[in-house]
Amino acid sequence: MKNNVSAIAMVLFIALSVSLAQDKLPSDPGMYYRSGVNYVPMNRGCNAGMKAMGFGVRGKFVYNNPSAPAQISEHRPLFVFIGADQHPNVRQQFSLVAMNAKKKNREVEFAAGGVIKNQLEVKVTEEMPNIRIVPAADLPSGEYLLGMFQGASDATIATLLGCGYDFSIR
Repeated sequence: MKNNVSAIAMVLFIALSVSLAQDKLPSDPGMYYRSGVNYVPMNRGCNAGMKAMGFGVRGKFVYNNPSAPAQISEHRPLFVFIGADQHPNVRQQFSLVAMNAKKKNREVEFAAGGVIKNQLEVKVTEEMPNIRIVPAADLPSGEYLLGMFQGASDATIATLLGCGYDFSIR
């Protein structure tokens, strides 16, 4: 009987520990993605250049390497932006863009007026000082850019400036 009580107590302790570990967010500001019970920091990356197309009516931002450094196995990853309260008067908006993978690089295409092509819907939940971002649907394997727009009413190329958090879905 005593062994059963000890075993039950141990199982409850482990379950509680796992539950608390899953809710433990990083304290350092930045963008993270959740991998299992861990939060992995993401590096902000910017394009390596721009190509004009069609007499300047369209263009592409070019990103080095055919694959992003962040490799994610979940097809609907959870991203968390820590420290959103550092700029409380600036509204943050997020946009997820499917990138075109090439042999040596990746590209984000935009059209006249700065409209970004291949945008995907995301669900954003603000829990100040943190913001959670999740794709609205599962992402197929490929290359993506999660852009953050500050103070903008539209997610356009003018407010993205070719920078964001790039990642690959395996």
